[in-house]
Amino acid sequence: MLRRRIFTETRGPFERFLRVMALMAVVAVSIMLYQRHFENALDRIQSKTAIWDQAGVLDDESRQYIRSVSKDLENNLGIELRVWVRTEPFEPPELAPKILFLGVCLPLKTAVVVFPPLAAKALGPDIGRFLEEEHFRDYFKQGDPATGVVAAVGLIYQALSDELSGGAPGEKGDDAN
Repeated sequence: MLRRRIFTETRGPFERFLRVMALMAVVAVSIMLYQRHFENALDRIQSKTAIWDQAGVLDDESRQYIRSVSKDLENNLGIELRVWVRTEPFEPPELAPKILFLGVCLPLKTAVVVFPPLAAKALGPDIGRFLEEEHFRDYFKQGDPATGVVAAVGLIYQALSDELSGGAPGEKGDDAN
């Protein structure tokens, strides 16, 4: 009898209205919290993938090239590549010692390159400084940051391949004569 009275009896239309509004408020808050959680989870997942193009400037061919370079770096040198093209300022994420990070902030027209410790020691500070301070300048002026990102990935790949494999192709066998 008590259960029936709690759920079926109301003291008037105002109480019924309040119950419906309270139920709607609980549902709305639940939806908002779920959406916030989903956005944060998506950001975490995106930050762990090789490419995060928040600005949408990279075309399919550019993405494919970056993925190919990322796969080669990981298979041949054990280095994971992370590329971010962002529409808002950011701090580089905390990185494992085997992750190479290239981040570009379009509104600020800045780039950040973080090499893994072993690669940074092998390459020296000049390539990172060049990429951050000079490389992207012309691409930003031309309004084509996507080409700058692809070119930077190519430069990094070539420099790492040359340095960590013992020099440019063909140099190893030249001293045999």
